Amino acid sequence: MGPSHEMAVRDYNSDDKGYTYDGFTDMGEHDVSKGTLEGDTWTWTSESKMGSQMMKGKFTIKEVSPLEYTFKYQMSTDGST
Repeated sequence: MGPSHEMAVRDYNSDDKGYTYDGFTDMGEHDVSKGTLEGDTWTWTSESKMGSQMMKGKFTIKEVSPLEYTFKYQMSTDGST
């Protein structure tokens, strides 16, 4: 497929005390996530359509050091399994 590019905007909403993420790719995709930051761990949740099915996503990023992090991405049709 070759290289792909994405432009993203992250924002903080003081009323909700949470973050939003909007990513736009050159392939016409638009990703929307809501996030929280607790200590050194970001948690982002999203919903996206895969074919005809809605999927719930959870992306967790933990800062291990200023130069290192770990992450996990999970997907589910119901948000719990």
